[in-house]
Amino acid sequence: MARLSFKLIMLVALIIGIFTAADYFGHKILEGSVDLSEVPSKYYVNKILYGIPILLITILLLDKLNFQSFRRDWPRAFVLATITVLALQIRYAQLYSSKFNYWIIALHYIILTPTIYFISRRYPEMDGL
Repeated sequence: MARLSFKLIMLVALIIGIFTAADYFGHKILEGSVDLSEVPSKYYVNKILYGIPILLITILLLDKLNFQSFRRDWPRAFVLATITVLALQIRYAQLYSSKFNYWIIALHYIILTPTIYFISRRYPEMDGL
């Protein structure tokens, strides 16, 4: 079971940092290829500021619920990514077009799910993640 610690916070920050960097490049590709609008720079800052606590709280809550089917595998990574992506997407749904949101939700899942999975596999002390 994951416990709130400095190491857990740093690993979650690493996950969100990788996610944000990959998202930046993903946006640049999508802006050119599917004509999506450019996002302001605060979009990425907000992703870090809100993504870290959202993912951290989600990890701790899921561990509290202690679902055995969500132990160190793709379903757990997918559930953590789903909650994080949808929580971040709530505000974007009001600010950007439906086309933008469809593409970005897909992009976020493609980036965040494997990032969570591989970081959790690399650091077994993130028990439950």
